[in-house]
Amino acid sequence: SLATVTAFSLSIWVIKDTFDGVYRDMFWLGGEYNTNHNFIFQHDQSNTMELDVMWSGTNGRWYIAVPDTAWHNYVITYASVDDTTDPIFYKDSVSQSVTERQAPTGSRQTSTRNEIAVGSASAFYNPFLELWDGKIAEVALWNRVLTSSEASLLGSGVSAAAIPDGLLF
Repeated sequence: SLATVTAFSLSIWVIKDTFDGVYRDMFWLGGEYNTNHNFIFQHDQSNTMELDVMWSGTNGRWYIAVPDTAWHNYVITYASVDDTTDPIFYKDSVSQSVTERQAPTGSRQTSTRNEIAVGSASAFYNPFLELWDGKIAEVALWNRVLTSSEASLLGSGVSAAAIPDGLLF
Protein backbone atom coordinates (compact mmCIF):
# COMPACT_ATOMS: atom_id res chain seq x y z
CA SER A 1 0.00 0.00 0.00
CA LEU A 2 1.54 3.27 -1.10
CA ALA A 3 -0.52 5.36 1.30
CA THR A 4 0.94 3.66 4.37
CA VAL A 5 4.55 4.17 3.31
CA THR A 6 6.22 6.00 6.19
CA ALA A 7 9.80 5.86 4.90
CA PHE A 8 10.23 6.91 1.31
CA SER A 9 12.51 8.43 -1.27
CA LEU A 10 11.41 10.32 -4.34
CA SER A 11 13.56 11.12 -7.35
CA ILE A 12 12.22 13.62 -9.85
CA TRP A 13 13.70 15.61 -12.72
CA VAL A 14 12.00 18.99 -13.11
CA ILE A 15 12.31 22.31 -14.85
CA LYS A 16 10.23 25.29 -13.78
CA ASP A 17 8.98 27.45 -16.65
CA THR A 18 7.86 30.50 -14.70
CA PHE A 19 7.53 31.80 -11.16
CA ASP A 20 4.06 33.28 -10.88
CA GLY A 21 3.34 33.67 -7.18
CA VAL A 22 1.23 30.57 -6.47
CA TYR A 23 1.64 27.00 -5.22
CA ARG A 24 2.43 24.43 -7.93
CA ASP A 25 2.28 20.70 -7.15
CA MET A 26 4.95 18.36 -8.55
CA PHE A 27 4.10 15.09 -6.82
CA TRP A 28 1.31 13.78 -4.60
CA LEU A 29 1.21 10.48 -2.67
CA GLY A 30 -1.56 9.20 -0.43
CA GLY A 31 -5.20 10.13 -0.09
CA GLU A 32 -7.40 13.10 0.61
CA TYR A 33 -5.74 16.29 1.81
CA ASN A 34 -7.29 16.17 5.28
CA THR A 35 -6.69 12.43 5.70
CA ASN A 36 -3.23 11.51 4.44
CA HIS A 37 -0.74 12.95 2.04
CA ASN A 38 2.89 13.49 1.21
CA PHE A 39 3.48 16.01 -1.50
CA ILE A 40 6.15 18.12 -3.08
CA PHE A 41 5.29 21.55 -4.38
CA GLN A 42 6.85 24.75 -5.57
CA HIS A 43 6.06 27.88 -3.57
CA ASP A 44 6.69 30.56 -6.15
CA GLN A 45 6.54 33.60 -3.88
CA SER A 46 9.61 32.42 -2.00
CA ASN A 47 11.15 30.31 -4.80
CA THR A 48 11.18 27.19 -2.66
CA MET A 49 10.45 23.50 -3.08
CA GLU A 50 8.54 22.08 -0.13
CA LEU A 51 7.72 18.68 1.28
CA ASP A 52 4.40 18.59 3.17
CA VAL A 53 3.70 15.45 5.25
CA MET A 54 0.44 14.80 7.13
CA TRP A 55 0.61 14.29 10.91
CA SER A 56 -2.35 14.18 13.33
CA GLY A 57 -1.49 17.51 15.01
CA THR A 58 0.25 19.76 12.51
CA ASN A 59 1.77 18.78 9.19
CA GLY A 60 5.52 18.67 8.82
CA ARG A 61 6.73 21.15 6.17
CA TRP A 62 10.32 21.58 5.02
CA TYR A 63 11.82 23.47 2.10
CA ILE A 64 14.90 24.29 0.05
CA ALA A 65 15.61 27.24 -2.22
CA VAL A 66 14.99 26.79 -5.95
CA PRO A 67 16.54 29.85 -7.57
CA ASP A 68 16.40 29.12 -11.30
CA THR A 69 14.49 27.65 -14.23
CA ALA A 70 16.95 24.95 -15.36
CA TRP A 71 16.60 21.15 -15.38
CA HIS A 72 17.53 19.60 -12.03
CA ASN A 73 17.25 16.22 -10.37
CA TYR A 74 15.83 16.31 -6.85
CA VAL A 75 15.92 13.38 -4.47
CA ILE A 76 13.88 13.77 -1.30
CA THR A 77 14.19 11.14 1.43
CA TYR A 78 12.09 10.94 4.57
CA ALA A 79 11.56 8.43 7.37
CA SER A 80 8.74 9.51 9.66
CA VAL A 81 10.09 7.65 12.68
CA ASP A 82 9.03 10.42 15.04
CA ASP A 83 8.16 14.11 14.88
CA THR A 84 11.81 15.19 15.20
CA THR A 85 13.00 13.52 11.99
CA ASP A 86 13.69 15.89 9.10
CA PRO A 87 13.87 14.95 5.42
CA ILE A 88 17.00 15.14 3.30
CA PHE A 89 16.90 16.97 -0.02
CA TYR A 90 19.48 16.46 -2.78
CA LYS A 91 19.75 18.71 -5.81
CA ASP A 92 21.85 17.30 -8.64
CA SER A 93 23.53 14.83 -6.22
CA VAL A 94 24.38 17.48 -3.60
CA SER A 95 22.74 17.47 -0.17
CA GLN A 96 20.91 20.75 0.41
CA SER A 97 20.35 22.90 3.48
CA VAL A 98 16.78 22.16 4.58
CA THR A 99 14.66 24.67 6.49
CA GLU A 100 11.75 23.57 8.63
CA ARG A 101 8.73 25.76 7.91
CA GLN A 102 6.46 23.86 10.30
CA ALA A 103 7.36 21.10 12.77
CA PRO A 104 5.14 18.01 12.71
CA THR A 105 3.20 17.15 15.86
CA GLY A 106 1.15 14.14 16.88
CA SER A 107 1.43 10.87 15.01
CA ARG A 108 2.10 10.12 11.35
CA GLN A 109 -1.16 9.66 9.47
CA THR A 110 -1.84 6.70 7.18
CA SER A 111 -4.67 5.95 4.81
CA THR A 112 -6.06 3.18 2.65
CA ARG A 113 -6.03 5.44 -0.42
CA ASN A 114 -3.26 4.82 -2.92
CA GLU A 115 -3.17 7.85 -5.14
CA ILE A 116 -0.18 9.16 -7.01
CA ALA A 117 -0.43 12.37 -8.97
CA VAL A 118 2.45 13.78 -11.00
CA GLY A 119 2.20 17.43 -12.00
CA SER A 120 -0.83 18.21 -9.83
CA ALA A 121 -2.45 17.48 -6.48
CA SER A 122 -4.88 14.69 -5.71
CA ALA A 123 -8.26 14.88 -7.42
CA PHE A 124 -9.69 15.36 -3.93
CA TYR A 125 -7.66 18.56 -3.48
CA ASN A 126 -8.62 20.66 -6.52
CA PRO A 127 -5.71 19.80 -8.84
CA PHE A 128 -6.86 22.30 -11.45
CA LEU A 129 -5.65 25.22 -9.35
CA GLU A 130 -2.32 23.61 -8.52
CA LEU A 131 -0.92 22.35 -11.82
CA TRP A 132 2.85 22.22 -12.26
CA ASP A 133 4.12 25.00 -14.53
CA GLY A 134 7.08 23.31 -16.19
CA LYS A 135 8.26 19.87 -17.22
CA ILE A 136 8.69 16.67 -15.22
CA ALA A 137 10.69 13.60 -16.22
CA GLU A 138 11.77 10.29 -14.71
CA VAL A 139 9.81 10.15 -11.47
CA ALA A 140 10.62 7.27 -9.11
CA LEU A 141 9.47 6.31 -5.61
CA TRP A 142 11.04 3.90 -3.11
CA ASN A 143 9.65 2.57 0.18
CA ARG A 144 12.91 3.30 1.98
CA VAL A 145 15.42 6.09 2.49
CA LEU A 146 18.05 6.04 -0.25
CA THR A 147 21.70 6.43 0.69
CA SER A 148 23.64 9.53 -0.32
CA SER A 149 25.54 7.34 -2.85
CA GLU A 150 22.26 6.26 -4.44
CA ALA A 151 21.02 9.87 -4.55
CA SER A 152 24.31 10.84 -6.19
CA LEU A 153 23.82 8.19 -8.88
CA LEU A 154 20.34 9.51 -9.67
CA GLY A 155 21.60 13.09 -9.81
CA SER A 156 24.27 12.06 -12.30
CA GLY A 157 21.62 10.67 -14.66
CA VAL A 158 21.59 6.97 -13.73
CA SER A 159 18.15 5.39 -14.19
CA ALA A 160 16.05 4.59 -11.12
CA ALA A 161 15.85 1.02 -12.45
CA ALA A 162 19.50 0.65 -11.42
CA ILE A 163 18.37 0.92 -7.78
CA PRO A 164 15.63 -1.76 -7.59
CA ASP A 165 15.64 -2.35 -3.79
CA GLY A 166 12.33 -0.93 -2.57
CA LEU A 167 11.42 0.68 -5.93
CA LEU A 168 7.62 1.07 -6.03
CA PHE A 169 6.99 3.42 -8.94
